[in-house]
Amino acid sequence: MIQFNTTIYGKLKGKWLLLLCIFASVQVINAQQLQFYNGEFTVMDTVKGNATYAFYQISEDSVQLQGEFKFLSDLYQEENVLNVKKVSIQGNFRRGVKRGNWEYEQSYYTVTLNRIRNLNLESTLNGMQLKISGSYVNGKANGVWQTKRVQVVDNKPQGSSVNSRLNFVDGIASGNFSYDMKVNGEPLTITGKFSDNGFMDGLWKMRYTRDSITVIEERNYSDGILTDLIKIEFNEGKSDTVASVSFIDAKDRLVGLLSKTESLNFKLGEKGFGVLFDNGYRRNDIRRRSQEDGNAFLEEVLKVFDAKKSVIGAVADPTPPTINFTRRFEYVYPENEDSIIDVMKPLLDNMSKHVDTLLDNPTFDINRRTDTLLAKGYAFVRLAQDKVERSKEVIKKINEGEFQFTYRDSYYSKGVPGLNEADTLEYTVDGKKKILVFQSDYYVDSPDDLVDNIYKFLRDLDDQLNDKLKNVEGVIVERQKEQKIYEMDLALIKTFRKLSSIYGNVEALNDTVETIIDPMDVEMLFTKDKTKQASPLQLALYERFVDNKKDELLTKYSGEEDFEEKLKIGKQLLDMMNALIDVFPVLSEIDLMPEQLDSNFTIYTENPFFERKMESKILTNIYSKGVKVLLPHLVDELKLYRSGGDIRIKVEEIVALRKRLNELVDYPEDNQDVRRLDRRLRRENVPARIKRLLGL
Repeated sequence: MIQFNTTIYGKLKGKWLLLLCIFASVQVINAQQLQFYNGEFTVMDTVKGNATYAFYQISEDSVQLQGEFKFLSDLYQEENVLNVKKVSIQGNFRRGVKRGNWEYEQSYYTVTLNRIRNLNLESTLNGMQLKISGSYVNGKANGVWQTKRVQVVDNKPQGSSVNSRLNFVDGIASGNFSYDMKVNGEPLTITGKFSDNGFMDGLWKMRYTRDSITVIEERNYSDGILTDLIKIEFNEGKSDTVASVSFIDAKDRLVGLLSKTESLNFKLGEKGFGVLFDNGYRRNDIRRRSQEDGNAFLEEVLKVFDAKKSVIGAVADPTPPTINFTRRFEYVYPENEDSIIDVMKPLLDNMSKHVDTLLDNPTFDINRRTDTLLAKGYAFVRLAQDKVERSKEVIKKINEGEFQFTYRDSYYSKGVPGLNEADTLEYTVDGKKKILVFQSDYYVDSPDDLVDNIYKFLRDLDDQLNDKLKNVEGVIVERQKEQKIYEMDLALIKTFRKLSSIYGNVEALNDTVETIIDPMDVEMLFTKDKTKQASPLQLALYERFVDNKKDELLTKYSGEEDFEEKLKIGKQLLDMMNALIDVFPVLSEIDLMPEQLDSNFTIYTENPFFERKMESKILTNIYSKGVKVLLPHLVDELKLYRSGGDIRIKVEEIVALRKRLNELVDYPEDNQDVRRLDRRLRRENVPARIKRLLGL
């Protein structure tokens, strides 16, 4: 009999029993009363549902299932709410061009899943359906376009009506526009019209809600130019006019255009902008801030007709509907500005490179703290860098067309900041702060002739910069030379310390070194102790340096007055010492080469007369010419080195010789090429020819 223990599988009503009791003894069945269960049940710890089954209670904590078992889970989902959307598009093309009527639908729903009944999923939808319909002629929006918004509540649409209409002529918004919608019982409305050019025109009225407050706003436009705005808020039965703005600046310009005044420096631009009307207003200007709430409402409503933001752009459209909204005044500036900018650009570039190079010079930065001339020069260079960058920013804005539709004279009403008045500079020498005043004959303190005045200011600045740096750059060069010589002195000391340590301190630099290093360093670094042992070749090369090359080069170095020549000698001395350091371990190996090669070319054969084997050489000519002639010759040349390059080259040649000889001795005895080479070397005693025959 198979039983289930609830201490293992959990309480019957809360756990899924994994085994079914198929067999049971007749005696037990007869002794127990069959019981039935229909109710809540949980499987896999988290999946809840309903189960129906029968069972025998075997003991307090053990049951035995009997008969049919059924379990049906509740609707199982990770989240209780789903957000879904639906898109539908229907229309016609002719050779890739939209024509005739088109319908777009975009719906957003919040779906609440309830249950499954008879294999059908029951759910509740809440959301919004948006339908857009309009017609195209030759691929361009034409005629009245309209939208329908339907709110869906608990699966039921709450009425269906056209809530906005916009007319298009040849792809451009034109004529009347209306919008009417209710949200939470509050009406949202817009009425207005567009000119033939797609610009907002005439009276526009809006009613919308902001922060639970009803706002009524009226605006007057003149073919895209905003001239008046009034905004009234209604809260708890009280009205409050929160904005009443007359755009006098725009009106004056319109009057000037209508009167055809010849001296105007602006015209009416044809380019369309967004809903914000801007005539160069600062961010906190009331003329800009008063538009913000209404513009947000307009953008939200009208974006359904914008192919970049709406479903109507979901299908390729080479000529999407166009709404120009507002326009701006296009400003005209002096014709000679472009030519002045062309001349100014290389001046700006050269000044920028000049000051950047100086400020990146560590010698200039370090020494300005203790030298008055360098301190003043550094402060002036920092000033010049700032002026150059400010000028470049203005020219960049002009070149990129930033002031094409923004009135530059308003932006620079007090001139260019940083170029419009004298500057007081502060610098520090030996910890004391001092003052330096910069003045110019050409301040850019008004928008008049802006580009020409910037150019004059920069030329004056460049002249003053060159004048003040005339002596500064000479001092920097001298300080740099001093610094480089000092660094070379230290490098010579450090390198000789390492060289002396490696080769055993066999000798010290003579008294000439005292002219380039601190006497304390001389006493600490150099000694005549020869306690350390060096190989013969190491000792020979080091003694040549100490007894010959060192004195020669140090005397030249310490006595040379020309900066470039002094550095050249110092580099030659450094290179020679570094070469000796680099080849040190190889030199002792070269001393052992004759013995090692002799062993490699020696063979031993059985001696019929004595127990000791007979010793003989193989490839005797290769051995004698390579080991007895060429190797000593190369070593002698190495000992006569004149530069670090000589040392490295000769050591490389000796190492290559060892490698080649070891290769030849490893060839099989019957190799004809090796035997032929051995015969050719028999009468050869000239090192250069031996080297060539060995293929070095």
